[in-house]
Amino acid sequence: MRHRLASAEEAEAKRKMGAVELGGQTLARLGAVLDEGAASDFVLTRELAAPVGRVWQAWATPEALGAWWGPKGLGLRVERHEFRVGGLFHYAMLPPGGAPPMWGRMHFRVIEPEVRLEWINSFADEAGEIIRPPIAPQFPLEVYNRLSFEAAGPGTRITLRGRPIRASAEERAFFAGMHASMEGGFGGTFDALRAWLAR
Repeated sequence: MRHRLASAEEAEAKRKMGAVELGGQTLARLGAVLDEGAASDFVLTRELAAPVGRVWQAWATPEALGAWWGPKGLGLRVERHEFRVGGLFHYAMLPPGGAPPMWGRMHFRVIEPEVRLEWINSFADEAGEIIRPPIAPQFPLEVYNRLSFEAAGPGTRITLRGRPIRASAEERAFFAGMHASMEGGFGGTFDALRAWLAR
C-alpha cells in the first residue's frame, strides 16, 4: 500500500499520526478474511501425461472442451463457447435415458495462455442465465475457479481452486460440506480429460 503526498513534510506528519501502523492493521484484517475464505476453498491437483500446450488446448476450442468436460456418465452439448475474457461457455449436461438436460455456464475472467485460467461457474437455464442448482438449492450461485498449469517433467500439473463468491454463510458452509462429492465429480471430469489427451 503506497500513498503519494504533496511533500516530505506531509508524509512525515502522516507517519507521526500512525498511518503506517493503521495501514498494517488494515492489511492484517484483509489477510485474516482471505485466510478464512481459503480454509473452505476446494482444491484439486492432477498430473497429466501431456505437455502444457496440449493440456491448454483442451480448453481452447468447443470441440475439445465439449469432448471431456462434465460429470462422469453425462453427455455434453456445447451451446456457446467464447474463449476470451468476458466470454461464456454455455453447455447442456445430458443425463442418460432422455431425461431433461441440466445447464451450466463458465464466465471467463482471466485467460493467460498455458499459465492460468479463471472463470465463474454457475448452473444456468437454457438461455444461459444463472439459476439455483436444481439438485442442491443451497449450493452457491457462483463459484470462482482458478486453474493453474505448470510443467511437471514431460507432463503437466494442473491445480484447480474453487471458492464461492457473493455467497451467504449458509451457502459457504454447504459448499465446504460438498468437497468430497466435488472431488469425485471433478475427478471423473479430469479422468475424461486424461483419456482425451491420450487419444
